[in-house]
Amino acid sequence: MPQYKFVAVQGDDGKLSKVSSSTRSHAVRAGLRKTKRRPRSKATTASSGSTESRQDVICGFGLSLKSVCPSCVDPFNSLPVPTNLQVDHLVKYHAADRSRAWFPYALQSVPMMHSTLAMAATQWRAECPSLEQSIQVEGLRQKGEAMREIGSRLAQDCSGYDDEMAFLMSTMATLAIVEVSDGSFDAAEIHLEGVQNLFSLRGGYGNLKDYFILCKSINIADILVATALGQGLIFPLMHTDQPQLPPIILEHPFDPPLHDSVPDASACCSRIFAKLRQLLLATQSLMISVDDLRTLLNIVDESILRHLYQNPVDQSDTSRRSRALVLAAQIFILHWAARTRVSGRAVVP
Repeated sequence: MPQYKFVAVQGDDGKLSKVSSSTRSHAVRAGLRKTKRRPRSKATTASSGSTESRQDVICGFGLSLKSVCPSCVDPFNSLPVPTNLQVDHLVKYHAADRSRAWFPYALQSVPMMHSTLAMAATQWRAECPSLEQSIQVEGLRQKGEAMREIGSRLAQDCSGYDDEMAFLMSTMATLAIVEVSDGSFDAAEIHLEGVQNLFSLRGGYGNLKDYFILCKSINIADILVATALGQGLIFPLMHTDQPQLPPIILEHPFDPPLHDSVPDASACCSRIFAKLRQLLLATQSLMISVDDLRTLLNIVDESILRHLYQNPVDQSDTSRRSRALVLAAQIFILHWAARTRVSGRAVVP
């Protein structure tokens, strides 16, 4: 900081005049303002005499002098994939709920992050059909990058890396979710078959049950693909979900009573219609989040699929009546979900 020295000056009468304290403080403040307004490079030069040595020290530690963008969600480029403005928007959309475990999991894997960003674009477009075109295109690009990463890594010998294979299976399951949401059912089925092959090679549920996001992504993809193609589920339900519901919804699934034809069909049919009624009651409540509604929808879908395809050879009148009622419930759900706020049905934990 510059040093200031106050001297006495002569007035018109030739006498020395004393400088008042207010004059001194004014001079100090004026000097400080001038110092702050000076360019940074000049101030550094004036204080150190040379900036070259300081620049060398900074560069020696590998630090960048570029200023970060305070509005960016990833100003320090910590994501495992290259970023741009569209990626920034997708990250903000998907990571808005900090309680979710999916995004921190995706941060650990390049292919998983690509597929997660693709899923974010798909879900966003389902909720907002007028989504900006550049973000939709970015979602397609991320999907392509995820598939490229899968092909590249499967071509390598990674038989000894359980974590790496878990990430790849999660990526493929996420892509199956994306393809179902986009209406590409054949592509979704191919991704799910790939997951099934790797899942079996890795020892099945017994060896992979501790990978929570992997199990969740597989179950969600399995439910969506089976619903889209009208087929049975491939995987067991590995982790059950039960969202927090108000007592009024939990206690009144049979109020008013179901039609006589429903309990007469089967006990399983009654449970399905009770869950369906819970879902409809939850939709009317402002206390239930969209994610909880999607979870309830997946629960109903899973129950319907297991009821329809677990014993298709039973041709008794009761069984046929039960199947007809449950099929009607499934058609109702498909129509209802497309018209409500649970569109984009995949829910991420």
